[in-house]
Amino acid sequence: MQGGLHTKHIIKTSNLEMPLVSIVTPNFNGEKYIEETILSIKNQSYLNIEHIIIDGGSNDLSMEIIQKYEDHIDFFLSEKDKGMYDAINKGFSYSNGEVLAYLNSDDLYDKKCIERVVEVYKRSQSYSLIFGDFLIKDENTQRSYPYKSSNLGKEFILCYCRLPFAQQSTFWTRKIWDEGGPFNTNYKYVGDFDFFARVLLHPKSKIFHLQKVLATFRVHEEALSTHTEIMENEFNVAIYNLGLHKRNIRTLKKFISHWYYRLSNISVSLKYNSDKRKLLE
Repeated sequence: MQGGLHTKHIIKTSNLEMPLVSIVTPNFNGEKYIEETILSIKNQSYLNIEHIIIDGGSNDLSMEIIQKYEDHIDFFLSEKDKGMYDAINKGFSYSNGEVLAYLNSDDLYDKKCIERVVEVYKRSQSYSLIFGDFLIKDENTQRSYPYKSSNLGKEFILCYCRLPFAQQSTFWTRKIWDEGGPFNTNYKYVGDFDFFARVLLHPKSKIFHLQKVLATFRVHEEALSTHTEIMENEFNVAIYNLGLHKRNIRTLKKFISHWYYRLSNISVSLKYNSDKRKLLE
């Protein structure tokens, strides 16, 4: 099953004033949250957006919700796939934008998110990767917690061997995608880390931290990110495959990169953990 504006021969393009931003949303049985995700893109203050949804053959009400917004979605496709990263790669193969991102079907953009990203992109198209701050919304505590991303430079981020920014608030250029993509479909959980690490390892890539809250990362029991033990195993495999274990990582750099991110969010982390403990009492 497929539909959307592309199937009606309505194809958006870029221009100097309004570069096209392509957003891919992978979905599988996401009926609980996907409408909010669609609306967070539909209601953006920036207008030149291409939204592509790739569904993995859902057997819930996902497709009914997606078809409800057919006139606002540029392309949607529902068929079995090999997982989230396969769906994302497929989505970008249908995209036409200069600036790219993916937003899962349970996450949200701030209303001015894409407008702010495009302002940075237009100011300097030399940036390969633009990332912002984000909110973590916990479905158990029913609260949102603001987290600051950190940017001590590409080398420090690689030393940390984790991403001190959220995928939900991260955008990149078509050029770096063509050179560094696609996502590695051998991973189930850490394909985004693998891709962003490859961008950071690219000798000509430049990154920019946009110090605004751009997106909300929703935490709930069904989320892939809750499978922490399996994720940790995949992280170790990715670090090895990327050759990061062979890099001359100075202890001081690793220490600084780790604690800079931790300390910049210490108050919100304490509040978040306190709220979770109260639920268990």
